[in-house]
Amino acid sequence: MSKKTYQKSAKDIAFDKERAYFRKQIRTLETQIRTANRQLETYEETIRQMDDTIRQKDEWISRLLEYMDLSEEDLKKFIESEKKKAEIVEHLHDMDGAIVRLGMFGWMH
Repeated sequence: MSKKTYQKSAKDIAFDKERAYFRKQIRTLETQIRTANRQLETYEETIRQMDDTIRQKDEWISRLLEYMDLSEEDLKKFIESEKKKAEIVEHLHDMDGAIVRLGMFGWMH
């Protein structure tokens, strides 16, 4: 029994070379697409952060414009009210911490 060896024709060899070339091109382009997609995601995140910053600044501008319409006396009352609210929140936070500490120590004993 003799084994026949298959020899590729020049046309087949040329086709294989061309196929290898295009496969390499495809891999290169796929890599470029992945890189571009990562960059796009980075840009989209930056845009989201900037949108948040703009929204926050718009809210502040709106508040400041509202304050401009207040009389000096109303503005003082408002500031005093905000200070009292901040103090109450701070006291509640302190009480919450104390209750947690007492609860933890009470539970441990």
